[in-house]
Amino acid sequence: MNISYDGLATFFIFLIGVPALVIENQKSELRRIVLQPARRRTLFVRAGQWIALTLAIMFVGVATDALHYADCANMLLAPHAICWFFHGVPEDLIWLCVFAALVGISILATIRFLHRYGGYRGILEDLHREIIKPIRDHPENVPYLQPESLEDLVELGRQSDPGQDKQQVLGELFELVRVVCTQPKYRGDSLERLILGLVQVVGADPKVGSSQNFETASKIMEYVLTCERQCAETHRDDDARYAIHVTGRLGQRAARHLKAQIEIVATLNVYLETLDLAADTYPQTQSHVSGALLELGSTALEEGHILAAMGALNKLIVLYENPAEPPQKELTTDTLGLVAHFWDAGETARSYVARRLDEIQVRLTQPLAAELHQAQHHCARTSRFKTADCLGKMIREYSASAVAEAPM
Repeated sequence: MNISYDGLATFFIFLIGVPALVIENQKSELRRIVLQPARRRTLFVRAGQWIALTLAIMFVGVATDALHYADCANMLLAPHAICWFFHGVPEDLIWLCVFAALVGISILATIRFLHRYGGYRGILEDLHREIIKPIRDHPENVPYLQPESLEDLVELGRQSDPGQDKQQVLGELFELVRVVCTQPKYRGDSLERLILGLVQVVGADPKVGSSQNFETASKIMEYVLTCERQCAETHRDDDARYAIHVTGRLGQRAARHLKAQIEIVATLNVYLETLDLAADTYPQTQSHVSGALLELGSTALEEGHILAAMGALNKLIVLYENPAEPPQKELTTDTLGLVAHFWDAGETARSYVARRLDEIQVRLTQPLAAELHQAQHHCARTSRFKTADCLGKMIREYSASAVAEAPM
């Protein structure tokens, strides 16, 4: 039998082309991750291993075929027993085994490359290993996530389509949160980059959002707020504050990006419950919670989601009536600020909020007009101009109505 060099060359070229074909057919956001310099080297190493194995089998085939025709009596490089053994093996069988091995390697290499680079799963596994490498290498230290790879993961989530693609990235982010929170040295300040990255993954997409993505992001925030700090002697609430801030921002984006009214109401209620949980778990963060409720409630009102806005106002009033400590200026300002947004939303909303003012005034330390003026100045100083304008309008109209109702 003559050696089929064309067949050998075909297998060799095929194995070289497998990585290129898989990468070429990837989604653009996955290709960007894979072709970064560090991961490109890993890709070349993995492809090189399969090519080296193919070359080894080809060499064995050619060497075996050469032994089949060799003069065993004068062989210097191979033992006589091996030479005589291959003399007795049919040449067709030798090449059948070689090509069968090459077919098997081609199929196996294709499957492995498709698993590793053909979709999100394999790439997310690689990113996971890179991101937790500092924790794996130094479990005795305060846990932190490898920032460059985490940034790549966040960017992958940002560029992914809403729905299942983003959901896979969010699932990986959730798993990273679990890994960090269960470390013995976790003290509550290791997840800033990941938490802030959720805004880019879920909220930065101009396309219509997915309620499933928003709800998964809320579950991640809930886990951050409720996970037990293992290192109690240095317990901090940095991650909780970031989680509250991001919950408010994502709630705003859910109000803007989701389209189905049922989905919007359900999703915003989930975010309101998350903020309620934060107020209960971290009483010292009530000013952060009230700020998030103001942002979420005012945006919901602006987008016409009245039930969600009413829910935010209810939670603000409950928080104001039952504070963990004496109400801070921010809590009073945020409560009156959302009241002012309702005041600016029309006659019906104004009538509703006028009834709620009776509940609020009981807790005020100054007359309502003075508190409204202070709230307006505070919002102006903190660049919340829309809320300051609403408060200004409420001050003018409330004062005018009070004068009109005064006895002559």
